[in-house]
Amino acid sequence: MTVRDHVSHPEAAEELPMITERAEVVLAEPMDRDRSDEIAEEVRQTLRNVDE
Repeated sequence: MTVRDHVSHPEAAEELPMITERAEVVLAEPMDRDRSDEIAEEVRQTLRNVDE
């Protein structure tokens, strides 16, 4: 049985292609409310549209 070497999250992230080499965060705020249900519904709708 072959066992892969463990790759940490930072190491794995380094292997991903970058969209941009430089970026600047200008504002980061906590969410004003839990949007989990809205996100889940949007994902479901998007997946339904893919099947069409």
